Amino acid sequence: MEKIAERGYIACGLCGDVEFGFGHNVEPIPKKFRKWDLNGEGRCCKKCNDKFVIPYRIALIGKKREEASASS
Repeated sequence: MEKIAERGYIACGLCGDVEFGFGHNVEPIPKKFRKWDLNGEGRCCKKCNDKFVIPYRIALIGKKREEASASS
């Protein structure tokens, strides 16, 4: 893994694909779904960011809004 990072590549923590660049922040995806995040870097590829991370973030925002409106 270190050699990949030295050359400017990241290994996706969600699917294991290797991608050039810095990757995307995988937060707030729970650690139990990060089977390839061996170094705990918390990075993912563009494909997983678009398919999993962004929809998960949007769902969390919706959930927080529902909770806020229910408590008022």
